[in-house]
Amino acid sequence: MRFRFYNVGYFFRLAFQGIFRNSLMSLATVFVLASALLVTGCTWAVNVNLDHNLQEVNTYNKIVVFVSKETEDHTTELLREKILNLKNVSVESVEWVTKDQVLRNLFDDYGDYGDILQMYDDDNPCKDELIITYSDSSKVTDITYQIKNMNEQEDTFGSVDKINDRREVAQKIDEIKNIISLVFSWIMILLLVVSVFIIMNTIKLAVFSRREEVSIMRYVGASGFFVAFPFVLEGIFLGGFSAGVAFGLQYAIYKVFAVKIVGDIDIISILPFEYLLRDFIITFFVIGIGLGVIGSLISLRKYNKD
Repeated sequence: MRFRFYNVGYFFRLAFQGIFRNSLMSLATVFVLASALLVTGCTWAVNVNLDHNLQEVNTYNKIVVFVSKETEDHTTELLREKILNLKNVSVESVEWVTKDQVLRNLFDDYGDYGDILQMYDDDNPCKDELIITYSDSSKVTDITYQIKNMNEQEDTFGSVDKINDRREVAQKIDEIKNIISLVFSWIMILLLVVSVFIIMNTIKLAVFSRREEVSIMRYVGASGFFVAFPFVLEGIFLGGFSAGVAFGLQYAIYKVFAVKIVGDIDIISILPFEYLLRDFIITFFVIGIGLGVIGSLISLRKYNKD
């Protein structure tokens, strides 16, 4: 048991010696890998907050069908069921909002203009609405086309007065999200690849600086694991420390920029950092430590073959 504890301390000591002996390369590794992780975190945070705001605005992934005033309730219900049962167009739900509820919603949203709205209590100008929620914006054209066809069918003829599909808004938002994700993804991939190469060179320098010691250990019969593990441990420490640095920077950026600057804009809602905390920690440390291990193992391949 004592021998095992001695080996653990030995491995840790050699790993830290390698990090400090090649301090410049170690710092370069931490800088590049932390930058890659930070780009990853920022990309994900932007997309999550963008989706959150779109749901609050309630203008994304929804189609509003205005039902003709002359339409009977049973016909409106039939129209709702037919839309809900559409195949292969990603319709998730269809909510029927009566004209009375529409007027009450207007009262709630525009209370300052209550006197004006009260004029319409006896003669409600609103129409019943069918609010369609869908999951794929590329299917909007198909959905609206089939609803227009329903308006020509005998059992729901003339029931549709107008369709507001917000197609351009949905497609434009999807384009913005895709562009942001694409740009940040390429930057992230580039930085991650560079990180692996820097980790490989750092470990190679550590092996080179201890080449005589490694040769002696090989000569006296030390196992490949015993020789290689300190270098793998060095990669783990570099990856873990990079993840910690990235997490600290992500916290500072999110708190200062997102909450204090963007958060002051009334129309934008920012999720609290605590909501994203667990995902940030898991993502950063899994990627950081994983790349540290990968870079170390690649750089040690020739020694494992000997």
